[in-house]
Amino acid sequence: MGVDGEEAVAGSDQPLKLRDEKVEHLEKMAQYKTYAKGLMDIALLSANANQLRHALELCAPFRTLLIILLSVSIVLQVVASAILLIERMSCRKEDYQKCVKYNATIGVLVIIIIVVNILATAFGGPGQECVNQLL
Repeated sequence: MGVDGEEAVAGSDQPLKLRDEKVEHLEKMAQYKTYAKGLMDIALLSANANQLRHALELCAPFRTLLIILLSVSIVLQVVASAILLIERMSCRKEDYQKCVKYNATIGVLVIIIIVVNILATAFGGPGQECVNQLL
């Protein structure tokens, strides 16, 4: 028996109640992390959509490259968001091995998205806007 008559976990001096509180705390932290990733995805997706709209109006020499980079970034963000949803469902089912794999995949995708966005920013400097005049 542990403190206050609670059973202790085998090989541990901590009561079950304390361990349950720690697990609950870790689950809440994982949920907050997921919400933060989701909000970051929404913000980055809207920023990239705005950059893509602006890139479509440019006559810069890197216009095509910029459009491709921003399109790839948007697609990767959508894929990362879908994997994030799948990761949350697997965590709720307590399939933690899949949860860890999905989390690692999301991490790799986020790094790729960051690199793509850095390249898009580098090539998306000030340029002349195309003015299509109607005759």
